[in-house]
Amino acid sequence: MKWLSIRFRFYGLNGLHWGSVALLSPLFVLVLMDRGLSLAQVGLWSGLNAFTVMSMEIPTGGLADLWGRGRVFALSQCVSALGLASMAFLPGIMPIFAGAFFLGLGRALSSGSLEAWFVDALKQEDSLTNLEKAVAGAESLSLGSLALGSFLGGLLPRWLGTGFFLPIVISLVLKWITCVLTLLWVKDTPVHDSSLYAPKGTLKVGTLWESIRNKEGQRLIPLMMSGALLALGTGVSESFWQPRFVELGGNTFHMGILMALCFGMGAFASAWAPTVSNVLGGHERGVVSYQGLLVAGLLLMSMAQGTVPLAMGMLAVYGGAAGAGVPRRALFHKRIPDAHRATMLSVDSLTSYAGFGGVALLGFVAKNWGIPWVWGITSILVLVWMYPGWAWSSHRRTE
Repeated sequence: MKWLSIRFRFYGLNGLHWGSVALLSPLFVLVLMDRGLSLAQVGLWSGLNAFTVMSMEIPTGGLADLWGRGRVFALSQCVSALGLASMAFLPGIMPIFAGAFFLGLGRALSSGSLEAWFVDALKQEDSLTNLEKAVAGAESLSLGSLALGSFLGGLLPRWLGTGFFLPIVISLVLKWITCVLTLLWVKDTPVHDSSLYAPKGTLKVGTLWESIRNKEGQRLIPLMMSGALLALGTGVSESFWQPRFVELGGNTFHMGILMALCFGMGAFASAWAPTVSNVLGGHERGVVSYQGLLVAGLLLMSMAQGTVPLAMGMLAVYGGAAGAGVPRRALFHKRIPDAHRATMLSVDSLTSYAGFGGVALLGFVAKNWGIPWVWGITSILVLVWMYPGWAWSSHRRTE
């Protein structure tokens, strides 16, 4: 019963968090362009957002282990709400880029903090808990929240005629609700290993580097590389599909439906990921195989001349990224110590955001050569990694 209580709290908070994010997913690039940003400036906005996350990931992960995962997750919701308020209520371009900073900081604070609490709480209840199934369930329900939020986000402006303002305000309110519920529901205690921290509580980078260089840490490197490429693949899709979709004849209502379908595909792929890994003979092969689906989706998007093939490519990208994420995350949890879980999840998220940082450079490719070139180049980058990734998996024992 207590395990169900832990699961209910995590799923509820995670659902609210990602639901608030999803309300803006089908419209976000259009919101930025409506405020006066060009495609190149959208790429710079994404780059600033990614840089903020990358620079703050490890310090905020260490803060979660040191101060408490629930407190840090609650703080992340407040900071994200501040970023949304800056973009919604303040005039000019500077508040928009300030929003990129605060949303990036909020993302860094939320990265891994609540998940670290969830996994450790489950393991404390049952050390034999199937982590891949737990991660798959969490991922599926999170993507379900993203699907519902995306559908509503695309529907509200068209249905109520409110433009882009109402989804931003609703997302902001959900952030505050999540913050309050987190403080009420998550009563965790710091479980960090003090050897990882300096006397004043700052993270010892040298100690962290040593933990990555050891035998288990070296086995994390291919997983983190895969995470970066998955992030790049989803990042270029999320950042540039909206203007391309409009160019091909789509509208905001269709965008909401498509995003809901994409997240639904992600939920379906996540739910089946443990079965796919078992059939293929291991988690590593499950990761690589789902990457192939993502590559196929990017290639289809790059060649699409209509909204239907573009939508099919999007479905493949989201299914591939979500499906690969489940076995990759399960492997990662098995290879990190409990006391450093939030910190190492932040390290993993940092490498993923290195992939999102590539979106900033590809924004100039989109401006000068066209959006399809961005998807084609990214598909090649992911494809090039698939062979060494498969070779690596073939020489690893199945876990």
